[in-house]
Order: sequence, then structure tokens, then C-alpha cells
Amino acid sequence: MDVLTYYMTIDRTKYKHLKPSNDKFIRDAILGILIAAKDTTSSALTCFFWLLSKNPEAITKIRQEINKEMMPKFDPADLNKLVYLEAAVYETLRLYPSVPFNHKSPAKPDVLLTGHRVDKNWKIVIPIYALGRMKSVWGDDAGDFRPERWISDSGMLRTFA
Repeated sequence: MDVLTYYMTIDRTKYKHLKPSNDKFIRDAILGILIAAKDTTSSALTCFFWLLSKNPEAITKIRQEINKEMMPKFDPADLNKLVYLEAAVYETLRLYPSVPFNHKSPAKPDVLLTGHRVDKNWKIVIPIYALGRMKSVWGDDAGDFRPERWISDSGMLRTFA
């Protein structure tokens, strides 16, 4: 389901102040999503192509993968077969996240998984840029562009959770 359809078919009884049938609401919601996604997407793609320009072996692997999986006829259903391409995008976002830091505030006092106590309305800053370069997490080559780190021995995408 796309975003427009979601807002047009939302259960209005759950949200008193949400007026999805109102054209202004829908316009503003879609515009907000487009504006928010525009900068992060352009930033990610800029970094992706810059990293590829510095890593010709990655370009070769992506071309080989496309030629193997998408030729002779392009079928969008086959995009999930482009494992190396997706790994290269993940690696780009690890090194150059579109949002380099984020912050959260708990609504009530809580205890983090680390055992640290946080009070209501504290700001917890998450340095995503720094996390993507931590040698303790990613190894001694944490600063290197290496899409292979996202691919398992079986050739599938690896998730780090």
C-alpha cells in the first residue's frame, strides 16, 4: 500500500483530529513525506555513487550481478536478487548515514538495556555516524567501504540485530 492510499483509507474513528478526507490534510502529509525523503535520498545516492567511483571493483561486481540476474529482460520482481547492490547501499548508509545523529526522549522514567536509568524528557543522543565507524562493532576495517560484510557465507544478505 502506498502512502496516499494509506491516508485515504485510515480508520477515522481511531484518530479524532485526523481528517484524511480533507484534501489539505492529504496534500500536507504527502508534501511533508516528499520533502523529508528528498534530502535524505539525495544525500544517500550522492555518497553511494562517490563511494562507487572510489571502488571500481564494487562497480564491476554490481555490473556482473545485474548482467547475471536481470538480463536479457528487466523484471522488477528480480530486484531482490541483487544482493551485492543492496549490500553496497547498506555499506554506504553505514559509513555515511543520511541522518548522522538522532535523539529520543522517554515519555516516562525508564532503564536502558545497558542498565542506565533515564528520566522523563531527557534527551538521548544517538551518534549514528560514529556507530557506523566503531572498530569494536565493525572490526579494524570499520572505515573501509566493504559491501561483502553484509553478505553471509550462503550469499544472502546478513542482518545485524
